[in-house]
Amino acid sequence: DDHGVHSPLGGFLTSCEAELQELMKQIDIMVAHKKAEWEGQTQALEACLGVREQELSSARAALEEKHKEQPFDTRQKCQLHLSKWKADTG
Repeated sequence: DDHGVHSPLGGFLTSCEAELQELMKQIDIMVAHKKAEWEGQTQALEACLGVREQELSSARAALEEKHKEQPFDTRQKCQLHLSKWKADTG
């Protein structure tokens, strides 16, 4: 009988098989949409992570710079206190 849909493979599909094939097509489309959505979210998160990493790197560099300066400041303060002490006791 000619109630089915012609298959690209040369046979005829029953209405149930045709419905399953259409359902599979719709599922493929939905999966492709979700994949594109997830890829977009992943790219956005990666960009955000990149910005955070740059901020962290800048903060680390600033902290390291501060630590380099700190001994000099401490040395200056010690010399100031020492001169005051010498002046007071001298």
